[in-house]
Amino acid sequence: MKNDRDNLSAKFWLGLRDVLHKRYPNSFTVAEWSDPEEALGPFDAMFYHWNQGFNSLYQKESWRILNGMDSGHSFFDREGKGDIMAFLTPYLKDYAATRSKGYICLPLGNHDLARLGNHRDADDLELIMVFGLTMPGVPFLYYGNEIGMRQLHGLPQIEGCYKPRAGARTPMQWTSGPDKGFSTAVPDKLYLPVDPDPAAPNVAAEQHDPNSLLNRVRRLIALHKREPALAAYADFKPLYAVSHGYPFVYQRSGGGETLVVALNPAAAPHDAEFTLDAPGRLDLIAGKPATLRIEGARVHLSMQGVSYSIWHVEPTKPSI
Repeated sequence: MKNDRDNLSAKFWLGLRDVLHKRYPNSFTVAEWSDPEEALGPFDAMFYHWNQGFNSLYQKESWRILNGMDSGHSFFDREGKGDIMAFLTPYLKDYAATRSKGYICLPLGNHDLARLGNHRDADDLELIMVFGLTMPGVPFLYYGNEIGMRQLHGLPQIEGCYKPRAGARTPMQWTSGPDKGFSTAVPDKLYLPVDPDPAAPNVAAEQHDPNSLLNRVRRLIALHKREPALAAYADFKPLYAVSHGYPFVYQRSGGGETLVVALNPAAAPHDAEFTLDAPGRLDLIAGKPATLRIEGARVHLSMQGVSYSIWHVEPTKPSI
């Protein structure tokens, strides 16, 4: 349900929601309206992707999002020229205003946006997946992004698939065989062509490689399911976020536990200093080890380029 805010469309979607909830009381509704204050309450969750703040995360460059409008630098890019505050400032306002009404969801790809794998490798994409699977809300992973499917160019514009939609809607790549294992049809009978590159990522090739993007994403999904502090409704608090600076560090708390997540998508190493809610020990549970110096509740952090770390916070027990 996207941007349908005129009276007739709104009445239709709200009426459909009422019928759905009545017949299926455990159903879950998701709006594609990108204004949280309009979408949440009427609906249980919403996609937070039709706004400049979201684009600044992954697809700020016009050559990357391919919509002919945006220009700038994505935060999740190795050049390290992005601005996390372009996303975080409006997000925190919307998060505070709607937290009791439903979930703001940050989709990991979308049928209307260019592929996240547009000029990114598996290490870059893993950091994006970490972000999407550790932020508040319900994760939505667009098919193929878990194996790093690439954006295709020069495809026919059919059934609303204007640029960049067609290049992000190509068939799922299951194998390296004909039609990439998606179909046994003659190739020209497919809705859209498959990636012709013999080295195009596919599930079969990544299935048994423990370091493949597919298996990294599987481990992140397992982490998301396992940790109470990563529940959709668990508390979220930025610990280090600087305009045009790296890394981005935040805290998630819920179910009696607290996690700290640190992300440095830039190729260069970066440092941060932040304060925990209370003195504690940081135990690494995912990602690369980083250099830590902890003085009471104050943490001094040094991170490698293109890296992430997730820690459990173990509170310091008071001395008797």
